[in-house]
Amino acid sequence: MISILITYGISLLFIVLVGVVTYRRMGAAEVIAMAFIAIVVGCLMMPMLFVQGFVTLVLALLCRLVKAKPVFYVASAMLAAVAAFVLVMLPTLEELRMLEQIRAEHPFESVTGRLSYEETRVDSPPHTSEPLRAEIEQRLGAFEDRPTRGWGRRRALQMVHDDGYRQFVAAQGFGNVRMMRVRKDHVELPKLEAIPLPNPAPFFYEMDRKGSFVPLTQRNVHSDQLPSNEQLLGLHSNGAGDFLDMEMFGYVKDREHVSGFKSHQFAEMPTISTEEKEAWQVVRLELVSLLRFDKPKVYVSDKLPKMDELQDATTRPLNAFEKRALEKLWHDEDLVIDDGTNRIGMLGSLRAGKDCLECHQVNRGELLGAFSYDLFRKTPVKQTEPATEPPTT
Repeated sequence: MISILITYGISLLFIVLVGVVTYRRMGAAEVIAMAFIAIVVGCLMMPMLFVQGFVTLVLALLCRLVKAKPVFYVASAMLAAVAAFVLVMLPTLEELRMLEQIRAEHPFESVTGRLSYEETRVDSPPHTSEPLRAEIEQRLGAFEDRPTRGWGRRRALQMVHDDGYRQFVAAQGFGNVRMMRVRKDHVELPKLEAIPLPNPAPFFYEMDRKGSFVPLTQRNVHSDQLPSNEQLLGLHSNGAGDFLDMEMFGYVKDREHVSGFKSHQFAEMPTISTEEKEAWQVVRLELVSLLRFDKPKVYVSDKLPKMDELQDATTRPLNAFEKRALEKLWHDEDLVIDDGTNRIGMLGSLRAGKDCLECHQVNRGELLGAFSYDLFRKTPVKQTEPATEPPTT
């Protein structure tokens, strides 16, 4: 508001000076000089003054060309002020209309109902009072500080709902524009389809030249033919970062006021490859729920986990490996690996970062869940004794 009043005052002063100069017969040159000054000042500070100075310059040159009377110079300055206001305000009004539309399409909503299961927890998860290991704390910090995708969807949604930003937009033609403007493509997300997992059966058995199914060997191979722990941890970290992408959450003012929220899901299949001839593929990736049920359960799906499709999904109890691995995840590890020749099983942690605490009522670093994986070789190691038929399950 102050910038608008200042600009109006300068605009009025400019018109008065044009009148004084012309009626004292100081000549059109002085009007043209003032118009140049207005253009320069407008470039640095006030877009509206820039437009007014430019239009005044053009009209003053025309007045001088036709040797017009002083009254026409004053009328030209007044016309320039009106033209500047219209030319500056029309885009501003369109931007305000667009902001209203974005706000209507992404209103505040509550996520308390989605997370009501957290309210019913009687006992705290085990070991929540124990500090995290230094390596886990370092990885959690890196996860919290990872760069966001694109321009910053959360920030854009916050600006849409911020009345201060709307006042800035209304005044942007009257003052120096120092802030990037919100556009619809800043807050819109591409539609992500559920990603199907490959059928693991071909990885267990292959058909030889005689048409017999050949089972894959279970003998150990040399360690340099297996992915390193760092590579497997990188696969899990990238997958967890994709699933817990903070830009998907939208703008969280509090649990009762969340704008643009999208359920957790994957945008792409996690991948890993060691050398060119030793590539591995994820054939099972299941979400382990630690908060919703009395005991940990695993959501069973033939697709990568997508939270809005798991509400009614089939669940199963943890298997023996997952039970052992979960004990290590609480504070000792972020990834527990069970490797073999052609299959690698893993259980990886999903920990609460500082942004997760905006919605989840948990402690920073606490396990929100885990991912259970099966990886298989794309080029499996085989044995020579054939089997009569493939497995039925």
